[in-house]
Amino acid sequence: MFTLPCWDKKAEIDFNRSAGSCTVAAPARFDLIGGWTDTPPYYFDHVAGVLNATLELYRDRPESLEQNHDSKAIHIRIQPSGSFTVTENGSRISALDDHVIIRKTFEYLGLQEPNIALSISNTIPKGSGLGGSSLLAASLLAGIWGCYTGIEYIPGHVQELINTVLYIEQLMESGGGWQDQIGGIFPGMKLIETTPGNACHYSLRYLDKSRHALLNRNSLIIDSRIQRKASRILYSIRQKYLDRDPAALRMLENIAGNARIGFRMLEEGNLADFASLLSESWFMVNAVEASSIESVEELKRVCGNDLIGVKIGGAGGGGFILAIFPDEEKREYYKRIIGDHFPESCLYYPLFGGSGMAYTRSEGEQGPSRKIEEMEYV
Repeated sequence: MFTLPCWDKKAEIDFNRSAGSCTVAAPARFDLIGGWTDTPPYYFDHVAGVLNATLELYRDRPESLEQNHDSKAIHIRIQPSGSFTVTENGSRISALDDHVIIRKTFEYLGLQEPNIALSISNTIPKGSGLGGSSLLAASLLAGIWGCYTGIEYIPGHVQELINTVLYIEQLMESGGGWQDQIGGIFPGMKLIETTPGNACHYSLRYLDKSRHALLNRNSLIIDSRIQRKASRILYSIRQKYLDRDPAALRMLENIAGNARIGFRMLEEGNLADFASLLSESWFMVNAVEASSIESVEELKRVCGNDLIGVKIGGAGGGGFILAIFPDEEKREYYKRIIGDHFPESCLYYPLFGGSGMAYTRSEGEQGPSRKIEEMEYV
């Protein structure tokens, strides 16, 4: 298991007392360029860079894609109870063995079955590549902190939250990195970077909100209804890195640099070159893995040169596909064609760059939800 000492910094929580009920909400995230450079142990020794964004999905076109909506994919409610109960999406979970994220989070914290009622609403499909497992772990941790310590603890310990999720991901043997939780905890579209020797220090640069519409207006998200196999691909790429495979090392260095270049392209309003760079970066990973995703290849055949950018979220191999078109008119035209050609898929209008994690105490006690605000460093 690859870990850093700074990950294992546990909050001092008195589990014999409760500060009250707590609700935490977090959006999905979509990684645009640079994912894989954030996974251990690569970024322990190399500069890492990931460009990603919060993501909301709409079946019908939002009235204004520039509007900053506030819908979340994950909602967790923790409240004191006479016994330990867990429900997820309305179904009762009878044993923690059936839910590895809750089990490993509690294992890390040294909890058994506390006297709480834990309710989870999660609209991120399993294996979608939208960061669901890391964001669920982050929301669960923040909820426990809020319940037992008070929500005032959360904003001052965001770095601890990020690193604890990293540790829990290793306990789950998923090998996940830091970009999933950072992508959903913090708002907007951002470039996240780390440097060797300071691997627990995260630098964030935010794209101006006026640039979000550039990607929103010209993109579709396609749910392929195929679950990705992240652990297999992660193990393969990590092993190639450990073996110092030249192609893998070159790919990882290139996509970290491309994340920075892509951020600058969006700042400059250059969607066409950004879309091309996004595709190029994703296909670099596929070339190292000698893999070809049939759903993407078919999508390219259907849309031809009007598909100026394409990428599967997360590890690839399935899940949600981002398709970028040169303009809004082309997007609407191909939305109908794609819907007919892939009848098993679901098509969405994306809203990149909304708000991040929000949290509140019991209704009436705290007032409006608090949000994780933008930070330059964590």
